[in-house]
Amino acid sequence: MPEPSRDASWPAAFWAVLLLAAALRLGYVLFYPQMPMCPDCQAYDEVGRHLADGRGFVGGFGGDTLFWPQVHQPDAPEIGIGPVYPAFLAAIYRVFGHQFRWVRVAQALIASLALVPLFSLVDRVLGRPAALGTCGLVALYPAFIVYSGFVLTESLSTAMLIATMWTLHRAWTRGTPAWWTFAGAMMALAALLRAEFVVVLGAAVMLTLWRQPTRRTVMALVLVAAAAAVTMAPWTIRNYRLFHRFILVSAHDGDTLWISVKGWREWRFGDPELQNLVRGLSYLEESDALKTAALREIADRPLSFAWTRLKRFPDLWLTGHTGNVAGVTDSFEAYWRRGEYGIVGIKGALLALNVGLIGLGLIGGFRAVTSATLSRPDVLLLATPIVCISIVHFVLFAAPRYQIPMMPFVLAFAAWMGRRTAEGAR
Repeated sequence: MPEPSRDASWPAAFWAVLLLAAALRLGYVLFYPQMPMCPDCQAYDEVGRHLADGRGFVGGFGGDTLFWPQVHQPDAPEIGIGPVYPAFLAAIYRVFGHQFRWVRVAQALIASLALVPLFSLVDRVLGRPAALGTCGLVALYPAFIVYSGFVLTESLSTAMLIATMWTLHRAWTRGTPAWWTFAGAMMALAALLRAEFVVVLGAAVMLTLWRQPTRRTVMALVLVAAAAAVTMAPWTIRNYRLFHRFILVSAHDGDTLWISVKGWREWRFGDPELQNLVRGLSYLEESDALKTAALREIADRPLSFAWTRLKRFPDLWLTGHTGNVAGVTDSFEAYWRRGEYGIVGIKGALLALNVGLIGLGLIGGFRAVTSATLSRPDVLLLATPIVCISIVHFVLFAAPRYQIPMMPFVLAFAAWMGRRTAEGAR
């Protein structure tokens, strides 16, 4: 089995795959019918528009509550999300106007360019064949193409997570203060984009210390922490000034934990318990109330909570993402009843493809961690997003789109495992 590559060259096959990825994503967002704006899409868009207009981070999630009938407050300070994605939208709106087409084009290009750090990272950890295979799978992976067209964080957060893990790995190998500082800043930006990345990056920091438990590593991590703190400080200070409490990224944890305890797939606004809990409260007060109620229920019935989450956990994995593609959004049953067997076949093929790749990737990840020819810390770094995001969404609400940021790493192990299996067959 080949050792992980240390070759600094960029093969022609990689550039061909990069062009293919860009062509598929741009073709999809420009020429294929896009889905209507989802409720979360509308919330992100509103904050982005307000920021572009100079009104600041207001409206969006922070302007809503779960009390029904809902009264939206467009001037309420946003505290349901971090600032990076609205700032990304605002930058596009300032240049091109309020046009979703350009958001989709930007996301398609960013998603394609993410192959550059992904190739470099996988090349050094799993070898050149696995790196090329990974980029090929990522270029063709349907869900990455589909989510380029959504005004949601998935495309940008996936690219950011790839870039952050690559940056940390470069800090491992280069060991210079500049790289450690850059890694800290990237970690902070990733967390401000998607709060669940705090868990991923915290685990990556612990892995860094386990990899080389020396005084030099401790000093490097102090530098990482300082760079992260400086990067996050403006947002955290803003939160303290507005809400008079420490909020690192967002206050989206209370409602998420509560719906996770209930095991719902969607909010049931008519639920009497929910309405009693949130009546007359602001977004932040509502989050606090729901978190308190959820923690109380978990403490009272921990086994029931564990069973509820176990039943919902397959929702994170068993999907073909076709519910987000115009023309194939209905259920298998609906298409079967209408006799549209071709669409049933398409949905079934995409479901089988996605689940098969996940299965191959998970097996490959286990084999890679136990391989004697690979660097275990490097392999564990690739596995960290998979493990941490899985744990987060075992405890919290699991929806199919939440698997997207970890899928490049799953596909990396799938490519390595596929190559290993092919070599064994020969």
